[in-house]
Amino acid sequence: MKENAQKREQNHLLRVIFLNLLIIAFIIISYVYISEPFGSISTVFIESQEFSVYFGVSLLIFTFFSVLAGSLPSLIAGFFGELLFQLAFYNTLHLEWCFIIAIFGFLCGIYKYKPLKYKDGIKIYYTFIVLIIISFITASLIITFQFIFYGDQLSAEIIVYNYGFKFFLQSLISIIFLVPILLIIYDKFLATHERHLYYTVLTHHEFTANDHTFYLKFGRTKIYFCSRCSGVILGG
Repeated sequence: MKENAQKREQNHLLRVIFLNLLIIAFIIISYVYISEPFGSISTVFIESQEFSVYFGVSLLIFTFFSVLAGSLPSLIAGFFGELLFQLAFYNTLHLEWCFIIAIFGFLCGIYKYKPLKYKDGIKIYYTFIVLIIISFITASLIITFQFIFYGDQLSAEIIVYNYGFKFFLQSLISIIFLVPILLIIYDKFLATHERHLYYTVLTHHEFTANDHTFYLKFGRTKIYFCSRCSGVILGG
């Protein structure tokens, strides 16, 4: 009996580790591929020192995923997603932006999504307020890093206005209103009812061989995937 309990606990731990690795890999891959056509979160700041109004597609998607995934996966995915994008598309590495985006993801993940969370209307308001606070903290962090690394090259006005305020305005346009709306839609369609979606196109196994599958939980909806294929993706 004790051995069975220990085995179940070990299997649960392995499952948690595997799922978190899969989530991190998914966010990193999504970040890089979305950033390729639209630019990463850092692009508008690195490529131009001018003030501009910019809708951040990558910022929106990454924020949404961070709220769903939680702090630690978002911290890791934010750092390595930005790092991989910079290695692929920038001539110079700007490590400060890897840390900024990692911290931003970590902060967004603190007020993590839970199924049926937004049935309570006040939680929508809390999410809105939390995103404003996080945007302000991140804007302050950007200003701090710019002063540390480029304070001798840029004036205080340019750093505060063209970096800090530009990020806060970008957040206002891109995430502060839209992310709560996306979370409400996500919650409505995937958390209203508990469902199990088992499709052989995703699992590559009939239901009788479901020991070769695992599920990801989206709200209260469990979608099953092939564990072998997912292992190959992580290994690659």
